[in-house]
Amino acid sequence: MGHSIAHYEDDTLVVDTVGIKLLPHTVADRFGMPQSEAMHVVERFQLIDAHEARAAQERHEHPSGRTGGKVGNWPFDPGHKKGLQIQVTVDDPNIYTTQWTGNLTYRRTLLGWAERICAENNSDVLHQGFEHVPTAEKPDS
Repeated sequence: MGHSIAHYEDDTLVVDTVGIKLLPHTVADRFGMPQSEAMHVVERFQLIDAHEARAAQERHEHPSGRTGGKVGNWPFDPGHKKGLQIQVTVDDPNIYTTQWTGNLTYRRTLLGWAERICAENNSDVLHQGFEHVPTAEKPDS
């Protein structure tokens, strides 16, 4: 919900986003931190070694609980050699006194990934006034 430009820096995909749309209930993170029209977000996507990914997830689980719920909910693929780490840096001088950074780390699971089409399945769970994609009663001629 902003203007993003991406480029590679060596093996890292860098996505730089500004102009993030403000809605009545938008927040910067899962803890409900506010944001302003000055928010600038930089995301860095990088493949990392599977052992490094496991260690990162275990460091998170110690204070915050298991990713995906109880042990066994998300069985990880022991044969996969890579993980995905995303570093997110948020800078919003209208709200925060300094920029802040967080990391997300993913590993391949043995479960399938269900395809979901966002536009057709938009349920507006946060009641932000999203409109559903219009559908035609008959095909264009």
